Amino acid sequence: MPLMGNFFDRLEEVACPNLHCFMREWFGNPRTANVEEVLLSIEQLQDAPVAAERCRETFGPSFAANARAELSQYILRRLSHESFDPRHWAVQFLQLADANTTTVTTNYDRIAELLLSNRPGMVHLGNGQAAPSCPHCKLRSLLMWQCQCSGDQPVPPVHWRGAVLKLHGSVTWHTCRGNGCQQQYCLIPDPGCRPFQMLACNCCHGPTEPVLVLPSMTKTYKAYPHLQRMWDASLSALEEASRLVVFGFSFPASDAAICRLFRKSIEHSPHLRELVVVDAAPGPVADRVRRLLPEGRDLELHTFVVPTDGSTPLWWKGAFPSRRSASCPVKPSPSSAGTAAIAR
Repeated sequence: MPLMGNFFDRLEEVACPNLHCFMREWFGNPRTANVEEVLLSIEQLQDAPVAAERCRETFGPSFAANARAELSQYILRRLSHESFDPRHWAVQFLQLADANTTTVTTNYDRIAELLLSNRPGMVHLGNGQAAPSCPHCKLRSLLMWQCQCSGDQPVPPVHWRGAVLKLHGSVTWHTCRGNGCQQQYCLIPDPGCRPFQMLACNCCHGPTEPVLVLPSMTKTYKAYPHLQRMWDASLSALEEASRLVVFGFSFPASDAAICRLFRKSIEHSPHLRELVVVDAAPGPVADRVRRLLPEGRDLELHTFVVPTDGSTPLWWKGAFPSRRSASCPVKPSPSSAGTAAIAR
């Protein structure tokens, strides 16, 4: 999402006056900015004496905080109307995941859940069902476990296997801040995968708020302590994986926590033998993987190039690509950076 060149194509001054003023003042054309740049600029310039002075004069000293709030709401609206072509090669690629494939993602949208949960043969969470096969149902079990008013959801022994694990939250999750509420700080996913709405807490009936760790260099996770479940499950999944597929993740410096997660999992992974990078520019990603690996650790790595014009790659034949399609050895290096989009 941070690198989407058209992410702000629906930004309207009437709906987001503070944000629009800030982006116009700082970036000139709001449509050319990406989310990470905007968030970082808002945070750095909030207390700066001359930054966005015109906006302060117009909206008052709280305009930066209001702009950030408007950005959060814009992100929710922008990601709440997903559409995809089931014939697209990337959709078919993701649907190759089986019951032993665990998906780890930083995306906020619900496309992965929709694709994986609607595959033929999925068994969805029912009353008293302890081991659903649906990736989204497994995610719900993880999030709602030991949340009092939800009625403790049963969690299978290997509760992460085959789940969709979302490290930065989702447009379909909400949390309650009500003091004394038994569900305070729980992360409650909407059962129907609907985009976030201003829902009342189903425990205390107070207001709720969305769960999004926004893409900034200064990410903070302490506001959502139960998000630790997603991270713990991801570490377990990565440690037990025999193959990792990195799909479209560029290892940005702003995701230092995920880089550490990936490096730690590699250090403790006895089974990992193969890593696949699918990206518009897989070379730099492979270089970061090399810097990530602990000293003395070798992996078989394969890179596959994705056309930037949206067309189908030449190597895509409707099945997982052959190892002969593209290949390069990976050698270890002491420095670190990286994560995986799909772990198997």
